[in-house]
Amino acid sequence: MRIQTEKKITEIRIGDYFSRFFMNGWHLDPNQCLPVEYVDAEQFLKPERLDLACKLFYIECREKGQRQKLAKKLYTEHIRAFTQGTFTEPGTESKDSIYRYLECFDALIDDIREHGVDAGKSVIPVGEGNGILDGSHRVAIAMYYHQKVPIVRLPQIRKVYDYVFFQGRGIQAEALRYMAYLYLIYDRHSYVACLWPKARERGKRKLCEQLLHRQSGIVYQERKRVSYQKFFQWMLGLYGGQAWVGSREEGYPGLTKKAKACYFRGGSTGIYILTGGTLEEMTALKKEIRQVFGIGNHSIHMTDTKAEAVDAGRQLLFSK
Repeated sequence: MRIQTEKKITEIRIGDYFSRFFMNGWHLDPNQCLPVEYVDAEQFLKPERLDLACKLFYIECREKGQRQKLAKKLYTEHIRAFTQGTFTEPGTESKDSIYRYLECFDALIDDIREHGVDAGKSVIPVGEGNGILDGSHRVAIAMYYHQKVPIVRLPQIRKVYDYVFFQGRGIQAEALRYMAYLYLIYDRHSYVACLWPKARERGKRKLCEQLLHRQSGIVYQERKRVSYQKFFQWMLGLYGGQAWVGSREEGYPGLTKKAKACYFRGGSTGIYILTGGTLEEMTALKKEIRQVFGIGNHSIHMTDTKAEAVDAGRQLLFSK
């Protein structure tokens, strides 16, 4: 498996690399020359590019020969949302069906696995906030194989393909949840926060979300209303290994007390997939949110480790 081209290209002319559709859409001068950087692809996994998690999953399943039916289904659904059901890519007339999308993606995987992203063929445009503007398939493949990618910077341009974008495009709710869950798996600094039903004051909830935005990136959020019985099962899944919970034979007395203190009939649990902060920063954030609500430890739960986050995401996002 190898990797970058031997000859390092240090500068490109925009018109030699980007489509007319891309240049016209952003009013770019085709004669403008930009310096090329070579950077690690992993840095581009951001909440604003939730689609990368979906593409990473497709690559992983294809390369390992696992869950390929699910991966194709999820990939198809997110392309349907991107293209608003047309399965055509503006500026690339050859992509006119999901079969062509898959065919092109498969060919890219095979090529980049062996040769890396060759700056002689393509360069990734990166905009405001270090967000990729085009070439998400190439970036996802390089990310999967821990490669560098050649980029040019266009800081005046911003594109956002986050969970709000996909909701607006009518993506299936279960597909969006799965994309958020995949982000948890692939991101190195992911957390799950639960704003419990007892923390129900609307103004304080809004302030809480502002604090979450300030300190971390919100990958995904939703509210769920569940019965006390289901809520108790959630709590058991999150806290079950801790001594204070009590034993099954005793009826989990510690957990029962905790669940009753956090639950409010008719109230909702806010579920947040977060990224970006250190454990120390997230612990301080949790403390600040608890101070906002003033009900001790009964307002919010937040995971501490990656394993806890993945486990909590699976329980909370996919529970019936």
